[in-house]
Amino acid sequence: MAVNVVHNAAQRRFEAVVDGVSCVLEYGLHDGVMTITHTGVPAQVGGRGYASWAQLREMSDAGMSIQSHGYSHDYFLTDLSPHHLR
Repeated sequence: MAVNVVHNAAQRRFEAVVDGVSCVLEYGLHDGVMTITHTGVPAQVGGRGYASWAQLREMSDAGMSIQSHGYSHDYFLTDLSPHHLR
C-alpha cells in the first residue's frame, strides 16, 4: 500500500495518514544536517516494519546516525517527582 507523505516545511515535519490514522515525523535542521527529533506513529498502525534492519544498516553505512527510542514515553514518568508530573 502506497502512503502519501506530505512535507510540512514550515513546521519541520512530515505527515502521513495510514489507514485513517495520522502519523508524523518532526525534525530539526542545522548546517544542512537533518536530525529527526520525534516520530508519532500510533499503535494502531505501528510495528509494520517500514524500515527493515537491512535498510537501517544501509543508512548507517551511508553515514546516518541511528538512535534508539522507547515504544512509549512511559519510562520517563517513573523518574519524575509528583511536582513535575503535574
